[in-house]
Amino acid sequence: MGSERLSIIAKKDAKSDIRIQVSESTADQTWDKFVLNTKGGHHVQTSAWARVKATMGWKMNRIIAYKDGVIFGGAQVLIRSFPMLGSVAYVTKGPLCVENDQAVAEFVLEGILRICHEKRCQLIAFQPPNNGMYLIEMLKACHFCESTLELAPTGSLIFDLNESEEQLYKKIHKTHRQSIRHALREDITVREGNQSDLGLFHSLYQATAKRQGFTPFDRSYFDTLWENLHPYGWMGLMLASYQGEVVSGQLMVPFRDTVLLKMFGWSGKYPTHHLNEALIWKSILWSKEHGYRYCDFEGLDPSSARVIINGTGPPLVKDYFKYAFGGKAVIYPSAFDFVPNKALNWAYRRMPPSMGGKSLLGRAVEILRKR
Repeated sequence: MGSERLSIIAKKDAKSDIRIQVSESTADQTWDKFVLNTKGGHHVQTSAWARVKATMGWKMNRIIAYKDGVIFGGAQVLIRSFPMLGSVAYVTKGPLCVENDQAVAEFVLEGILRICHEKRCQLIAFQPPNNGMYLIEMLKACHFCESTLELAPTGSLIFDLNESEEQLYKKIHKTHRQSIRHALREDITVREGNQSDLGLFHSLYQATAKRQGFTPFDRSYFDTLWENLHPYGWMGLMLASYQGEVVSGQLMVPFRDTVLLKMFGWSGKYPTHHLNEALIWKSILWSKEHGYRYCDFEGLDPSSARVIINGTGPPLVKDYFKYAFGGKAVIYPSAFDFVPNKALNWAYRRMPPSMGGKSLLGRAVEILRKR
């Protein structure tokens, strides 16, 4: 399951007894258990995710901090090489540290920067975990700047499932409740899908990508996701049908106490039958019925999220469909990046976002955006 490299790259004084190691193993149950049991843990920090990204050309290095032989922190950094440029690296939802231990975080960051230096990384990007606001000043002290990259969504809607079904339903906007009732009265069914349904879901996802103007992942990507995440219970699929025809689907990632509503697909058919409202409602109920505490829509324009949080107006029109389900708006830490080469950094900081594809570094940034 990938090569193994394990070596000490940093060691603190004996009094603190923090030992930092790096591993390239893409099958590490001990690390995955740490991610599952640590606040802020996310599926993108698991060894299963490293295997997914390996199929896309990303090489993983896992920096792990130990105290007395027990993992107290760490992060997976993904690195990819480009001809003539060198490499780019990124860390999403990391580092993770027990009780937000800053001393551990500092040594993990030092280890990551050392690895990136060895790999000649010309761009290094971080997006801290959801509870990682404490890492921001540390990143700034290492000359990282807030980035236009979004390695993971920074705005989202969270549903606390520790309420009754009736209470959750009452929080939904009146128009969505009417749509759900209408859909469930029609010949509409919502069922749990399986691996054999991935081709069908991909066709729905492609239709959505065409309407919304984004580049979709290949079908093989979804097979890779399922093969690596589903055996651990970290992948699920819900499908909505009208008169036996599957019209929309929701790909879910259940991890720790939260179900992420990760990717959505809709053929565009039967818009007046409100299959999508029924699909999302049933996905929320699935999350509750399977014992999860939260459901995360993972994707709300940060401007909308701030407006909702501050109570200064309605969300953006494009976010209304999600917002009308009544979740709580949240802002997660944004991304930070660092370009070690001073001349390249000067050019990168002055490059308009619209020109991101017109240089080698710009093309690397675009690949990072696709995660």
